[in-house]
Amino acid sequence: MRFLPLIFRLLLLVGFVAALGNLTAEELTIVVIPRNGGDKPENAIRKGAEQAVVDFESSGCKIKLDWQASQNEEEAEGQRQSLSRALARDPKVDGIILEAADPTVLTAELEAARDAEVPVIALNTRLDSTLTTASLTTSEAESGRVAAEYMGELLKGKGNVMVLRNTQDSDVCEQREQGFIEGLRTNFPRINIISNSPCVGPTAATAYVGTQAILKFYSKDVNGLFTSAGPITEGANVALNEAQLAGGKVVHIGCDTSDLLYDAMRAGDLQGLVAKDGFELGRRSVKVLVEFIHGHSPALQVGVPGKLITTPPKASTAQPDVLPGVENAPSSLPPVNPPESIPAPTP
Repeated sequence: MRFLPLIFRLLLLVGFVAALGNLTAEELTIVVIPRNGGDKPENAIRKGAEQAVVDFESSGCKIKLDWQASQNEEEAEGQRQSLSRALARDPKVDGIILEAADPTVLTAELEAARDAEVPVIALNTRLDSTLTTASLTTSEAESGRVAAEYMGELLKGKGNVMVLRNTQDSDVCEQREQGFIEGLRTNFPRINIISNSPCVGPTAATAYVGTQAILKFYSKDVNGLFTSAGPITEGANVALNEAQLAGGKVVHIGCDTSDLLYDAMRAGDLQGLVAKDGFELGRRSVKVLVEFIHGHSPALQVGVPGKLITTPPKASTAQPDVLPGVENAPSSLPPVNPPESIPAPTP
């Protein structure tokens, strides 16, 4: 009888090793259908997806990512063909990650995937929730809050900030702007938002003229500026330079990226950019899909905050000093009405 505990332990050990062997032997095949260029090794989404593979392999789950970028000049049609081929495989694939160029072209294939019980994760696009397992997109409101947190840090929690808006029909920019305003009001009550209504978009040219007009009223009082889109950030940066308020005199945080904006960061004229976090989107898409395959139910909509960029990548080519189109900027903009008084920063 005294040998029973030892035998029992040995049986447990054998069972554990066998289970570990089965787990290690498991290999999931996931087809990834990105937008054009998304399959390139330097692409941030691909790097994030491959990092997720490494993370899962450390816990014994092997994953094979099969990248199927469109080879068709018509990107949407090429994606439709890639999706159709993936669904025709035998044995069937374990899941699909899809960054759709045009969701309307893919309805029949997505219905086929649902009927075949092949889970589909929509990336950067909100597809019909009845045809997909989950959708991962950038949370624009959270991106605005990321910008607000950095603005508050640079201003040491006090000062006057302006928000330059895009056009009123831009839902993405509106969410960024609202998230920024809410972030400041919640976490930095000593920062005054002295102007958050002027719409200066949608181009760099209109933003340049609009920022010039607004600075006539606020140049002596503004400490920080938030711009919610790339073109607005570009135009506002030129206007700040001409008003001799660049170089950190006015803390400027914008959204999106471009060579011109990276040049402005290198010159010290732009203190930060908030942009789509491709790496985290790629990593999370694989994570959500694999967890679903293993029995976990994800949220239908998964929002990933944008990332804050404070150090630009190494410059590759020289850029022009003047924004294209600024020399042809419109000569007038809807009038900007200043408030009767501007609140002074709380000491």
